[in-house]
Order: sequence, then C-alpha cells, then structure tokens
Amino acid sequence: MSNPYRLRSSDLFLRLDDGVNEQPRRIVFLSVEGNVTEVDYFRNIDKFRTELGINALVRIEVIRRSYDDTRSDPSSVLSLLEELVDLHENGADISKLVSIIPPCYDAEFIRTYLTHPESIDDDVISSFRKKMHSIGLDIAYMKFVSSCDEREDLFCVVLDRDSDSHSIKQLEATAEKCFEKGYEFFITSPCFEFWLLMHLCDIDSSYGSKMGEIKENHRISNRHTFLSYEVSRRAHHKKRISESIFEKEYLQNIDYAVAQSEKFEVSAEKIIKNGFIGSNLRDLIALLRSN
Repeated sequence: MSNPYRLRSSDLFLRLDDGVNEQPRRIVFLSVEGNVTEVDYFRNIDKFRTELGINALVRIEVIRRSYDDTRSDPSSVLSLLEELVDLHENGADISKLVSIIPPCYDAEFIRTYLTHPESIDDDVISSFRKKMHSIGLDIAYMKFVSSCDEREDLFCVVLDRDSDSHSIKQLEATAEKCFEKGYEFFITSPCFEFWLLMHLCDIDSSYGSKMGEIKENHRISNRHTFLSYEVSRRAHHKKRISESIFEKEYLQNIDYAVAQSEKFEVSAEKIIKNGFIGSNLRDLIALLRSN
C-alpha cells in the first residue's frame, strides 16, 4: 500500500485542530522549494503576523511534502500545490483512498469518517488514524484542507532562480501555469538567501564590489554557497531559523528588506529571463498585509 499523496500535515493544522483557536478567514498556502529555511522563515512570519501588520485571521500555511520526498524542482513544487488545490476544491478521492487503505475500511467507512466522524466509536477512529499514520496518510489533514466554505484562500509558489539547478524553460513553464490557474508566483535570484541577506545589511555598501559573486553564488564548502555563508555569518544560524533568531535578526528588518528589494529587479519575468539579481517577495508581504 504505497501512498500516492505527497502532502503531509503541518503545525498550523495541529494548532487549529485543537478547537481552541479561532478558525482563519483566509489561509495563504505556500508551496516552497526548500524544506528547511523557507519553511522556518514563513512559519515565523505567521507567528509574528500581528507585529507585522497582518490580519490575525489570515494564516500562512507552508505546504509540507512527505518525509521521503526530495523533489524540489519547479514542476514538483507546483505539482505539490496542485495536489492541495485539488483536495481544497474536490475533497479526498475516496476511490483512490480505498485502493491504498486496509480492506477492513470500505468506502462507506471513509465517507462517514470524513463527513460525520462523531458517529464512529472513538477507539475505532484511534485505530484507523494509527493505521493511516503507518502508511504516511493523514485523512484528517485532507479534511481540514477541503473544509473551506467560509474561507477565501490563496495559493502561491515560492522558488529560487538557481541557474545551476533550474533551466529558464522550467521556470517559465511553471510561472505560466501559475498565471493561467490564478496562483501567485514568487521568485528570488539567485536564491532565497539573497532575500534573507537584505534583512541583515545594506547590500550596496557591503557587497557593491561582490555582486558578481552574489549572482554566481558558487558553492564554497560542503555546507555553504557564497550567500548561505554570508547569511549564516551575519545572522548566526545554519539552515534552521529558530523563533528567537527570527525575532532578533529578521522581524524588525522585514520592511528594510522590502525597501532594499526595490533597488534590484522585482519583475518575476525579468528575473527568470535575464537572470537579474532580485526578488518579488515584497509582493507577498504586501499581499499578506492587504487582508
């Protein structure tokens, strides 16, 4: 019984599922390239949303892929988002679930679990959830994603240009699909760490003579590229961004990063096509604050 779904549940789902927190009016779903740094950064944006002028009922959900899923190319980042959108719009595919769930649970049981779980004995639900966990499937999370009648959710892709890994053709195709389907598309060149660095220093004065090194962003050790090393050196963290580090190094400097980004390229089309250094993540910050 292999799991055909790439999605796995998130901290946001677990926090909202306890019934204590007020349910969000809008969730901004982000499918991101990195599995650590971007996830931590945007989770912290969500934690400090009130301080950042984001409506308390707007939540940020960084979509998580299954633990053994290492696919992070542009088309895979988009396909993960589309898996979530399909659940969001259509709910779980019961016929697909029946094909991978132990035969003791039929379609009627799954349908009841999704629509009226209160009618099922607690011990049966507990046993069912354990079996689902063993195959990496979280039907409760699927239900959470598809329970969207009262929300106006947004769907976004967040990528690096990363010319060493992604072709212009890949990026253009992904951006075009996002445009066609109404998803938001965000990109940073050469990588997400450039957006982080804009929080930490004045780029012109600190790196005016090193813009070529930033653009090339070569690997300088087993752990670091040029930009990841500079971010680590200044903010004193590796890939992970703890809440305390975020509060100290990034929280108060987000508007500074937004302002600095306007000195560089902010058009996703030009970043992709011409390889210009820049980011349009300022538009995501503005989008979050507009609701």
